[in-house]
Amino acid sequence: VLIEEYVLKNISTLLKFMKECNICLRWIILHTSELPIGADINKRCKQMLQLVINESQYNPSEVFKLLLNTAQFEFNLKEIVSLLLTEKHDRWIANRKEAVERLIELADVFSGTMPLTRVEKNDNLQTWFRTMAKRIESLDFEDWTSAGRQTNQIMTALDEVQQFHELDTNMQVKQFLNDNKRLLSTMILLNNVQESTISIMDLVADLSYAWIIIDSFTGVMQEGIKRSPSLVTKLRATFLKLSSALDLPLVRINQVGSNDLMVVSHYYSGELVAYVRKVLQIIPETMFSMLASIVYLQTNILRELPLRAEKDKLREYAQLDERYQVAKLTHDISIFTESMLMMKTTLVGIIKLDPKRVLEDGIRKELVKQVATALHNGLTFNPRAKIV
Repeated sequence: VLIEEYVLKNISTLLKFMKECNICLRWIILHTSELPIGADINKRCKQMLQLVINESQYNPSEVFKLLLNTAQFEFNLKEIVSLLLTEKHDRWIANRKEAVERLIELADVFSGTMPLTRVEKNDNLQTWFRTMAKRIESLDFEDWTSAGRQTNQIMTALDEVQQFHELDTNMQVKQFLNDNKRLLSTMILLNNVQESTISIMDLVADLSYAWIIIDSFTGVMQEGIKRSPSLVTKLRATFLKLSSALDLPLVRINQVGSNDLMVVSHYYSGELVAYVRKVLQIIPETMFSMLASIVYLQTNILRELPLRAEKDKLREYAQLDERYQVAKLTHDISIFTESMLMMKTTLVGIIKLDPKRVLEDGIRKELVKQVATALHNGLTFNPRAKIV
């Protein structure tokens, strides 16, 4: 699980890992996709495609799982980095202030004004700690290059004075110094998180190459949702990753300042929203299939309980297995609904996608389909009958 502290300390490693995931994903998707029109009749092309599929042991489910996990990882990482960038200045200033206060407290300890167990008065250390406190206070957030260099120098100086004066022998003083170094280290790590980090992540996570190919994974997505409804929440990150494909056709339009920017944005966003609805339509379909099973069980299997029944036949009338099946199907329907609603409102391109609205529209669509099918199968007319 990604946490802020780990991201701060390992941002470069995480970006490298994210890059490797996307390179692997791009290669396997592009090299195993269906051949374009024209190439599909070329024998050599077919052989090469089959060779890649066989050698890579291509499995659509495994590739989809990689896409799903990569998208979720990128989503979580981007959320944390965005939060760090938003709070970066305030946290940096707060850490600097706390570091200054701790060094002043430590200077007071060695001045003798603040009694601390087994700490002798030392005017040299008192002066030195106050000087370090002033140096930290003079650090400028805007000049982060110089501030980072000076912070490293101060941390090195704290290590040296800790060893030279054998301050490790007093646990309270040692704790003061360790806390201070932790604060200074956090300041350096916060400086390493730049606005360019988000741009790099967007560039690496680009999925525009799969705008058409992604449709081949629709069946895999829907089967995954049927097996595990909670997959819907993870799919949100995948849809957001897919929305990066909208950036490519809009780059040049935006650069020339064309008035068509909003129209084109709306078109591609609409296409993506339609695809999302297509994938998630499996939820209403599955729910109606389960409802049909419940109706069948209640109509044809479960017997009506008599007003009076013999004690020996109670277990027979109970039909425990059948009633358990009804309860299980009812619970599964509620899980599908809950999972769908857990998918938060998402901005797909420039269109806001509300999961509640998607679910309602999907249920209406499936209801119309079910009614039309029932009427088609149920209403039969004799073509030879005379019209009165």
